[in-house]
Amino acid sequence: MPRQTTLFAGILIRIKRDYSIKGLLVAALAALLLSGCGGEAGDSSSERGGLTYSVEADTTVTTGTFSEDEVFARAKKMCKNRQTLIRNLFELYREQHPRAAGAKLIAGASYSLILPGIEFMFDDLYMTGGPEGDEDAAAEIEEMIGAMQYAIETGEKKYPASAQRIGYLFRNFNRLARANGFDQCTVDRSHYAEIWEASEKG
Repeated sequence: MPRQTTLFAGILIRIKRDYSIKGLLVAALAALLLSGCGGEAGDSSSERGGLTYSVEADTTVTTGTFSEDEVFARAKKMCKNRQTLIRNLFELYREQHPRAAGAKLIAGASYSLILPGIEFMFDDLYMTGGPEGDEDAAAEIEEMIGAMQYAIETGEKKYPASAQRIGYLFRNFNRLARANGFDQCTVDRSHYAEIWEASEKG
């Protein structure tokens, strides 16, 4: 089964606990996540920039057919779209779980939609690749998405129960994303304000 299909099925199983109209709306929004393509599963590791990690997914980035400007434009658009979908799914999740708050809410949402949604963002960046003919840029993107995938896989071992923990998991990815000009893709309050606010309300 293709990786993106597996993730999609996981989102539906996790979110749609019943057959209510809201549950179906969540499923419909989750289906939009399938517009991205998934990388094949593999094993990758990195020791660049003082970081040492090993991830299950293939994070090898090669140069593609897009110019540098096109790579950044595509990344900005894709990350913005994914973030909007995750925020929308989060609001619907809250409506379906009115008694959940604080740590319980964030942990449940992390399992159901936040980490799966961010993984689709990883797929977008992975499939776009580096600028045509620029091996150095490809290597920088590879390091960046390696840190991203490591954060996802670490979070899946123990789902984060606070926005602060989510931010901590993605701290290295965020640092590399900003350093390489992918500010739109960071996992932080600026792009997920609703999640951060819900976490702080407890």
